[in-house]
Amino acid sequence: KNLTILTGSRVRRLKLEGNQVRGLEAVGRQGRVEILLADQIVLCAGALESPALLMRSGIGPHDILDAAGVSCLIDMPEVGRNLQDHLLGAGNLYAARKPVPTSRLQHSESMAYMRADGLTGTGQPEIVVGCGVAPIVSECFQAPAAGTAYSLLFGITHPTSRGSVRISGPELDDRLIIDPAYLQSDRDRALFRQALDAARTIGHRDELAGWRERELLPGTLNSAAEMDDFIARSVITHHHPCGTCRMGKDTDAVVDADLRLKALDNLFVVDASVMPSLTAGPIHAAVLAIAETFARRKILLS
Repeated sequence: KNLTILTGSRVRRLKLEGNQVRGLEAVGRQGRVEILLADQIVLCAGALESPALLMRSGIGPHDILDAAGVSCLIDMPEVGRNLQDHLLGAGNLYAARKPVPTSRLQHSESMAYMRADGLTGTGQPEIVVGCGVAPIVSECFQAPAAGTAYSLLFGITHPTSRGSVRISGPELDDRLIIDPAYLQSDRDRALFRQALDAARTIGHRDELAGWRERELLPGTLNSAAEMDDFIARSVITHHHPCGTCRMGKDTDAVVDADLRLKALDNLFVVDASVMPSLTAGPIHAAVLAIAETFARRKILLS
């Protein structure tokens, strides 16, 4: 017997002693508090909850912990910062000339990654265009009935805008304050305009004439400001948050190359929060690779 799973329990905070974590303070379904002792801790709560747990434990930016009523035990300014996520414009919408079959897989069945300066350019991709058969639109627009229209989703692969997550109080039920800081850089806005142009170029190709009746969104856009306004209203998250406990060699990085929290000897972070920057596409495979590499190293060392 080497595995015990506690269901319905949440970790309120880590119990620190010197430069080590000695245990966890866990809260069960009925509010019962249990102290779990451990020689090593592997934190895998994700890009939002991993930094939140560290901050509730007194590990994080001194000013943020003070404001949340948490005593700062280890001042680590980068915990909770560097938040990144992929956005998709939803979208470049078309009325269909004939019924669009429902998806048997997922609503977005194809994604094309490309350079922003042309559909045939080579090198690291900068933008992405995907086909959504649902159709898919943001909450700012009314979606047509399924089967009557389709969307071309559009976005950028490596945003430079950086957000943050922080706690508002010391307890589990105190809300997180999440600021994704989407579209804050000029580069991100410019690339998003190019991604929208690419989607419309593809959407009006002769090869899609058999499906395309007419474009429904965005309609006529006469300036960069109008494009930016449409993009701001159309974007939705692609659910790829990462970067809030970033790995790095610099002194400000939260974890080292072995995913060990730099300030402690026996605490490791193994989830999307350690990624210094976004992958071009979905982060799932990268997170699996991080976890499997960490596990293999642990097995070899044991």
